[in-house]
Amino acid sequence: MHRLKGTGLRWLFVPIVVGIFVYAQFDFHLNLSPITEKDLEPYAAVGKLLETIGRQPSQRVDDSSVGFPKREAELRILHEAVLVFQVRFHRLPHSLAELPQIIEDGRGAAQARRELSEASEHCRIFAFDSDSYALNCDGWKPDEVQADRAHAGFDQNAIKFYAVDQHVLIYVPSIAR
Repeated sequence: MHRLKGTGLRWLFVPIVVGIFVYAQFDFHLNLSPITEKDLEPYAAVGKLLETIGRQPSQRVDDSSVGFPKREAELRILHEAVLVFQVRFHRLPHSLAELPQIIEDGRGAAQARRELSEASEHCRIFAFDSDSYALNCDGWKPDEVQADRAHAGFDQNAIKFYAVDQHVLIYVPSIAR
């Protein structure tokens, strides 16, 4: 007797499903007309956007060393910090002293801010236009002519290290190129 408990309506399940299916077939008349170009117009922008995925601007990176691995490692870290700053504030920092602003409050935040502040004391950013720049951490202080001459010799298509008069730089070209 216990085995049959709760099975009262179970036998009705299949006829109910079949009944709903038959009712839908006879009562709902779907009018599926062919899709025209005009019907697709509202979706054209979405299609164009989907086509561009994967073709976002990017920069080639040339990691070849110029013979100063410690300086290059420090410059690479600063470059990443500048990149975060650009994404967050939509501009280059005016000086590296602005970089600690990218650190969110939380565990280790004070130490990270202190390290970025210390780096900003001896490192400099040289902006060439709205988003291309060079970073240096060994005291390079070129005048405008020296900076322009160095910039003219930089590969405009790759992030790359350079040694200019025994000073090590990392150059980051404009992403818009």
